[in-house]
Amino acid sequence: MSTAVLEFGNETTKGKSKMSEIVKCEVCGGLFNQSYLVSHKRLAHREKTANGAPVTGEPGAIDKILSLYEQLSNQGQKDLLDRLITMREKGR
Repeated sequence: MSTAVLEFGNETTKGKSKMSEIVKCEVCGGLFNQSYLVSHKRLAHREKTANGAPVTGEPGAIDKILSLYEQLSNQGQKDLLDRLITMREKGR
């Protein structure tokens, strides 16, 4: 995982003292204190189902896909089905 680091702080006569280390989230591009970045990713970028629980395994992924499908317009649902059929035919 590569993270761009911006350092802010003061140098003291006894050595370098970092007040904070600001890093960029590679998912959303936001800037955060490095000590908070792991929590930010866990809270802001986890995959969730409709009820807010994390997606786990294939059954959870299927439920998530169906939930998203139901949010599409009729035309969007038709377009998605056409694309899925095309993908399936190319896979044979």
